[in-house]
Amino acid sequence: MLNLIGTYHCKADNKGRVMVPADLKKQLSPVLAEGFVLKRAVFQPCLELYPMDQWNELMQNWRFKSIQ
Repeated sequence: MLNLIGTYHCKADNKGRVMVPADLKKQLSPVLAEGFVLKRAVFQPCLELYPMDQWNELMQNWRFKSIQ
């Protein structure tokens, strides 16, 4: 599990892209090759970042629960 520590203030450009601060990139280096999902949090005013393996597991669990 990846635990990101700290608060990072970023702004999106006119095209909606967010520049990732260098300190955060260093912490993300283990998951950069595999990829990740960045999404807006539902109940908090922040973004959530999921490594692809965790995102796929979360989606698999969600699909399984929605079928039942």
